[in-house]
Amino acid sequence: MLRQLRRRFGALDPAQEARIQALSVTELEAIGEALLDFQTVKDLAAWLQYKL
Repeated sequence: MLRQLRRRFGALDPAQEARIQALSVTELEAIGEALLDFQTVKDLAAWLQYKL
């Protein structure tokens, strides 16, 4: 997931990377689907804030 997010948005904030690494398998599946709708890294930040 991190590789896909980096490819889409470039370098991620270290705090965001840590939060993504702590996600469960179910949450990783959910973010994988949500990634298709993300337009900016702000969408990722909002998803992480809402989910965690």
